[in-house]
Amino acid sequence: MDLFQMPISNLSGVSNARLMYFQKLGIFSVGDLLYFFPKSYENRMNQKYVAELSDEESATLTVRILDVASRRVRQNLTLVQVMAEDDTGTLKLTFFNQKYLLTSLKAGQEITVFGKVNRRIGYFEMTNPSIQKASKGGNFSENFIPKYPLTKGLTQGVMQKIVADGLVQAKEHIEETLSMDIRQRYCLCELLYALENIHFPTGEEELQAAKKRLAFEELFYLMLGLKKLKLQQKKMAGPKLVNYKIAEEFAKKLPFGLTNAQKRVTREICNDFKQGYQMNRLVQGDVGSGKTMVAAMAMLICAKSGYQAVLMAPTEILARQHFEGLKTYFEEFGVSVELLVSSMKKKEKTSVLTGLSEGNVSLVIGTHALIYDTVQFQKLGLVITDEQHRFGVKARSRLTEKGENPHCLVMTATPIPRTLALIIYGDLDVSVIDELPAGRIPVATRIADETKREKVYEFVAKELAKGNQAFVVCPLIEESEALDAENAIRLQEELQKTYLRDYRIGLLHGKMKADEKDSVMNQFANGDYDVLVSTTVVEVGVNVPNATVMVIENAERFGLASLHQLRGRVGRGQKKSYCFLNLADEKARKRLEIMEKTIDGFQISEFDLKHRGPGEFFGTRQHGLPSMKLSNLSYTMETVRLAKEATEQVLSEDSELELPKNKRLRKAVQKMFSEHSYVNQL
Repeated sequence: MDLFQMPISNLSGVSNARLMYFQKLGIFSVGDLLYFFPKSYENRMNQKYVAELSDEESATLTVRILDVASRRVRQNLTLVQVMAEDDTGTLKLTFFNQKYLLTSLKAGQEITVFGKVNRRIGYFEMTNPSIQKASKGGNFSENFIPKYPLTKGLTQGVMQKIVADGLVQAKEHIEETLSMDIRQRYCLCELLYALENIHFPTGEEELQAAKKRLAFEELFYLMLGLKKLKLQQKKMAGPKLVNYKIAEEFAKKLPFGLTNAQKRVTREICNDFKQGYQMNRLVQGDVGSGKTMVAAMAMLICAKSGYQAVLMAPTEILARQHFEGLKTYFEEFGVSVELLVSSMKKKEKTSVLTGLSEGNVSLVIGTHALIYDTVQFQKLGLVITDEQHRFGVKARSRLTEKGENPHCLVMTATPIPRTLALIIYGDLDVSVIDELPAGRIPVATRIADETKREKVYEFVAKELAKGNQAFVVCPLIEESEALDAENAIRLQEELQKTYLRDYRIGLLHGKMKADEKDSVMNQFANGDYDVLVSTTVVEVGVNVPNATVMVIENAERFGLASLHQLRGRVGRGQKKSYCFLNLADEKARKRLEIMEKTIDGFQISEFDLKHRGPGEFFGTRQHGLPSMKLSNLSYTMETVRLAKEATEQVLSEDSELELPKNKRLRKAVQKMFSEHSYVNQL
């Protein structure tokens, strides 16, 4: 048996009781365990004396215990307090609900502790520090202690012990996947060394070497897989769509002129249609850049060429908006278009399904309802997904499988620097609509600290008094829909009792069911609510031209891309619109100032790339990529560049990865993409 595939239950310490906790973390095998990387480390290399400490720093100290005592604060809270000292000062250690320390810690004992210190009058204090009995010489035996993202039922100590055991077991079985040539050219350490030092680094230099190797490896496999997919797709014959002039006629009927960027991207799509192979193209465009019109022209070309086209949106309200906005245009050209969403009555659905299967309906716009087995097309030629990162690969695959290699167009309003987009979307051709329609009124953006919060809501009230509407968005507290919902509910109650007591306030959050969300959004769009308090679920899928104000609470908790997406929910009508970034932490002001200076999403993304690195962007594709094991913060542009260079070199001499030296590499790429339906193409 491949030891990497060996069940984790074979390791000592993984009892049946613990097994379920490991599985909850996605750890089923020894390989899963070794690629379950720490989220952070306690760096205990630089030991200090008490006299050298600064307030709120993390430090390692070796101290002598003077006294150990406990006191019960309330029914469910007992404090164990340890007074200790070294030759330079006194340190107080406070532990919550750890009564066992009363027997394991004794006066006169020497211990080493690590934690965050706080200055008190006459001494420093550590709360719940890591603790270990010091060796005879007083030196701590481990310099870097890994901290894993765990679930309830597992402790750091247990995880560390089992990972260490897994490394020992795997030591003689780990196969190197990168050739000696690649490792030498890019100065990469061996895989075994990387795995040992990503979990238990012997020093900072060793940790960075491990991160570099594993980040390169992950990006290299990703790019190889995506490039190979692209090469395979170029060999697949696609429908011949030939009626390009219809796009020009469509453009003439619009009440506004197309931008040069829209015209350029439409030409790129038409060129794909001419090539004879299946199109797989991404259209990137800022909020309001006109992606929908480009998609509409592509759908019309498809219909007039004798094929059917489908546009899938992530939410019902967005699907309805697309349908209502495009229906009139399509019908002018004698092309039938229908809507298909889950909330429709059975009779309506049956009519649409019959029309699609018999070929009487040329175009359909809808949601996930489109991927059901009951949906059959007579001659599907084009599949378009809007806000593509909201759909899993399987959802898109199920839709494309309803035709014979239909052309695929995916759209996103998340701006990514072009050089990075070409890598992240390596299996797709990339088009960029980098121009906004003329006459669009920019959204005025202002950063407001806590002292100006009341004035912000006074301004909101004035806008509401004019008959306009407003969004108020809560921060993401943590990855928990329950907590985010609670936060949104509290904010709604606060606004209803204080600043906006005279107005109707709706509530939207992730814990609500899909039909509840759609109902609230429809009510807001129809004017039944003056204000919508929401979590980030409002980021995509709503067009309310009457909304002129966006207030984002605790804006420092959001990434720039999310802030830009949220701001794009206003300024969609003909009225001047505003976005307020309310800060609770003034330290974040400098990072957010770019939002005041520009509404150009690509400029903002370039700023983000320069200041935070490329790691943040690898999450933008979400379900469209294999899961990435290494924290994306470990990626640097240099690592990305090197992985791209290596990818091009390897594929230029062995496009199928068939050479003996690439056998293990091919296997590693297939394993990375194994959860996806297109693995057989690799």
